[in-house]
Amino acid sequence: MARHPSPLHPPAAPETAIARLLTVMLAIGVVVVLVSGILFLHAEGGTIVAYGSLAPPEPGLTQPAEIVRQAIAGQPAALLQLGVLLLLVTPLAREFVTLLVMAKRREWVFVAIAAAVCGILVWGLVGRS
Repeated sequence: MARHPSPLHPPAAPETAIARLLTVMLAIGVVVVLVSGILFLHAEGGTIVAYGSLAPPEPGLTQPAEIVRQAIAGQPAALLQLGVLLLLVTPLAREFVTLLVMAKRREWVFVAIAAAVCGILVWGLVGRS
């Protein structure tokens, strides 16, 4: 028996779109991490690391814009960071889509909550140096 949409049970199209978005972003992130990990190991796998004195990461690999720029240039470490960045951005994309869905439904309390969560996620991602 098919259930008809009602105000209490709207169609699940937005939830399906969000699920597809998350699935696609997760798949892309995992593929990028796997491929770039293989490239990174091929390029840097023979390097001996002195764990007694860990150096801070390269400054370019801590800022999203620089990660993307270096990844486009084909740098294996930047490609690996890009894959991780894609995985980190997935929750932000979900909240942004949720914000749009709630705005379309005119559920302003949920729009405010989703906007606050988006702001916190963006600040956590790029707000600190």
